[in-house]
Amino acid sequence: MAESRPGVDPRSILTVLHRHRVDYVLLGDWAAVLHGAPRPSGDIDIALARGRRNLARLSPALTDLGARMRFPGRPDPLVFTHDPGSLGRMFGSMPSVSLVTPHGPLDIVVEQPGLPDYRDLRRHAVAGRLDGVPVQVASLDDLIRSKQVAGPAELDALSTLQHLRELQELNKALRIEPRLGREELESPWLGL
Repeated sequence: MAESRPGVDPRSILTVLHRHRVDYVLLGDWAAVLHGAPRPSGDIDIALARGRRNLARLSPALTDLGARMRFPGRPDPLVFTHDPGSLGRMFGSMPSVSLVTPHGPLDIVVEQPGLPDYRDLRRHAVAGRLDGVPVQVASLDDLIRSKQVAGPAELDALSTLQHLRELQELNKALRIEPRLGREELESPWLGL
């Protein structure tokens, strides 16, 4: 299993999303890990296709995950009922939704400064695996843009991502093929 913060099991969360065929792109620190960043994080961050069919897949996945909503200032997450229509309304009115599951936190990003719209984010994404679970991973360029506008709290992450970009460019210039190629990323930090 991937190394992560205690109480966080990213494989279980992503397995449920995969089993329900939810269309999403992995963002944040876990996406950075799949690009080679040295530090796994706790939260799973995803961007989501917001079409009705995908929301119809997401709703039972959230039920299977036992997802509850967390709010700033509230100590306990709230149970919420949902269907494709209510999820569509919720994602239409909030830039992100923070959930808690027995497997750890799951943040669903609707809009984030620096990220393109979902269609472009998905088009730029690369295939990867997190603990053997197939995922679409935000491109390194999209991750860098999102960190550039995130502010001072993300400077360390931005520096790491920019370093990874420089290494990719150097490998390309030297014609060194990545171990798994562009088609599939799998972090050396995973499966330890």
